[in-house]
Amino acid sequence: LGPLLQACRKEPRLPLTRAALNHGPVVRRANDIFGSTVNIAARIASLASPGQLLATQPIAEAAAARGILVKDLGKVALRSVADEVPLYE
Repeated sequence: LGPLLQACRKEPRLPLTRAALNHGPVVRRANDIFGSTVNIAARIASLASPGQLLATQPIAEAAAARGILVKDLGKVALRSVADEVPLYE
């Protein structure tokens, strides 16, 4: 997604996208996926600014292990999620 976001920033005719990544178990039914992993990703995506990619801790740790720079944004409270979620950019 990083290259897509960069391309959108450089090309004024393309809309600035916003995205969020989370990792965890999902429930698959037909062509859809469900579960708390998906719900958390959707709630985090709603917090992203145009042109921003947000991620949860497992994704940020995997990215950092591959040399990708991540920024700790602190913890956020999400609707219907018991604990605050660490958020990264």
